[in-house]
Amino acid sequence: MLHVDLNLAGYNTVQKVEGLAVIDPWTLAVINDNDFGVAAITINPDGTFVRNYVPEPVRLGIIDVRQNGFDASNTDGKINIRPWPVKGMFLPDAIASYKVGRETYLVTANEGDAREYIFKDAAGKDVVAFDEQVRVGSSSVVLDPIKFPNAAVLKNNANLGRLRVTTTKGRNPTTGFYEELYSFGARSFSIRDISGKVIFDSGDDLEWITALAYPTNFNSSHDNNIFDDRSDDKGPEPEGVVIGKVFGSTYAFIGLERIGGVVVYDISDPHAPFFVDYVNRRNFGTAVNTPEAGDLGPEGLLFIKAEDSPTCQPLLVIGNEISGTTTVFEINRVRIKKDGDHDHHHDRDDHHDRDEDDDKGRGSNRD
Repeated sequence: MLHVDLNLAGYNTVQKVEGLAVIDPWTLAVINDNDFGVAAITINPDGTFVRNYVPEPVRLGIIDVRQNGFDASNTDGKINIRPWPVKGMFLPDAIASYKVGRETYLVTANEGDAREYIFKDAAGKDVVAFDEQVRVGSSSVVLDPIKFPNAAVLKNNANLGRLRVTTTKGRNPTTGFYEELYSFGARSFSIRDISGKVIFDSGDDLEWITALAYPTNFNSSHDNNIFDDRSDDKGPEPEGVVIGKVFGSTYAFIGLERIGGVVVYDISDPHAPFFVDYVNRRNFGTAVNTPEAGDLGPEGLLFIKAEDSPTCQPLLVIGNEISGTTTVFEINRVRIKKDGDHDHHHDRDDHHDRDEDDDKGRGSNRD
């Protein structure tokens, strides 16, 4: 049975759904007829109330109920973005806000992170006091045979066996069976209203965008060029987000910590954002411990408005923790272009600085 919450699609509590059509198995058309054109009533402190009117009495909505997917295995040797019986915990690493009219919206980069507590014993050795991560294929993860009738297949390493999930949610304490699986991060960015309700989530967009851009280096980490390396963890890991207004439109710039680069979305309408561009100054044709590797591990992002910019153009500044580089993009069009580059993919100008000891400290980081 499918349950669709129309509130997430922008409908309010006083509007009436009066028509429904199934376009295809994943798409619904909904006619919402607000006969009187009213919104919620405002009640004043003195007990009087104000009727709020909306100009559009009838709304037609096209709702896509397709399930999101993700690549769950780093050992299957292929890009396999598909739905799995797993819930991704958002666990955002960065948050930004912006206003549309009188409404404030929050944008989160849903990287995810596991909890691990370590202390030193009397001999000075590290002791793990708590670590919530476990792989689905572990013998300690016993899947409920009713909830997961194909448990043996799911626990195969080519399916969910390599995926890291939490031990703190989904496990029935009486039976010891896992009735639900919760992975770290959502591999997405979200827009929420000020109450925290999700009104948009990019779903599997970020994995598809990077898969199409770099099919032979899909889900590489920032310290290697290995295909599919991060699929069992958190995929591209949306790490940071900043918001900027450029030429009348509002954009979200989302940094991808592992494969690298910045994804740009137009979020002027928080209910209907759309993908604009993906820019990555990483060079997969060389080893990651060489200067030619380019930018690795975008961590911090800063948007500088045109009026505050030394070039009188809006700027996007990115700090890359693994390569030790800082890159400044000058945004001179709605799409962004590399210096001297006129192809269809980029339209930006950029300036690039490298720290003197930029080739140090490139050890593995599996957070």
